[in-house]
Amino acid sequence: MNSLCNKFKELAENSWDRIGFGRSHFNLRVFETTITQNLLFELIKFRDANPTIRKRFLIYESRNENRNGNDIALYLGKTRNKLTYYPMQAKVIYHPFRKNLSFGWYPSINHVVGNSNRNQIDLLINHAKSKKGLPLYLLYNYVEGFIHGKTYGCSIIEARYIKSKYFSSGKWQIPNFAQLNPGKAVPWHYLVCPEQADSFSLKYPVYSPIEYSDRILQEEYQLETFSYNELISNEEWEESQIVGPKDVTTKIRRQEDENLDFNPKFMWVITEEGENNE
Repeated sequence: MNSLCNKFKELAENSWDRIGFGRSHFNLRVFETTITQNLLFELIKFRDANPTIRKRFLIYESRNENRNGNDIALYLGKTRNKLTYYPMQAKVIYHPFRKNLSFGWYPSINHVVGNSNRNQIDLLINHAKSKKGLPLYLLYNYVEGFIHGKTYGCSIIEARYIKSKYFSSGKWQIPNFAQLNPGKAVPWHYLVCPEQADSFSLKYPVYSPIEYSDRILQEEYQLETFSYNELISNEEWEESQIVGPKDVTTKIRRQEDENLDFNPKFMWVITEEGENNE
């Protein structure tokens, strides 16, 4: 098991505890952006302290202030020349009953963007299709009495499953934690742990919650691979540092900003091999 795998597990467990702490103390709030920023900070520190990890885990952030801090453009592959795109949007669990933290749900799943009346999930799915990627939700979780472990503090699930299962005739049925975890959602360390590499991250998720076969899944999304050089050729992206970007500007804008598209603030590139391997 590699150290990046262990780190993802550790951060999921920390997120579980942090959300539990916030939810069990009155007047404390925990938002998606808070958890995402914590994950980013810890991953940058971890990357900088491990030269081997730095070669295979690249962290960038947009110079555009208008990008969404809950959105991550995730690229995974065996090498930098063959990367699959997973646009990933974070959603934190909420507990409607303060005295019963064993029940949690995801009310922001039905979020509508601006005055457009467009469902945020549709923007994510449409973006993935246009960019030849697979859309994921990154769920930040905590419930009392859960027996399957704190690694579900950060879990991932395919966005198309959420839409097909919980949206019908123009109405949402808000999913709760137990409906998704465990089962359709899996711990986020599946993205980077070697034991899951063949079945998930380094190809595409054959476990797919929609239960597509490999062939149908690939045809449905028309998944393509990208090279690292393609990704960093855009001047919008700058490597993330603890001190923050040196040149933050709102002048760098893409057309999708105006179209209310999925707008990731962060880009993560994770490979099985380092920069000297092809």
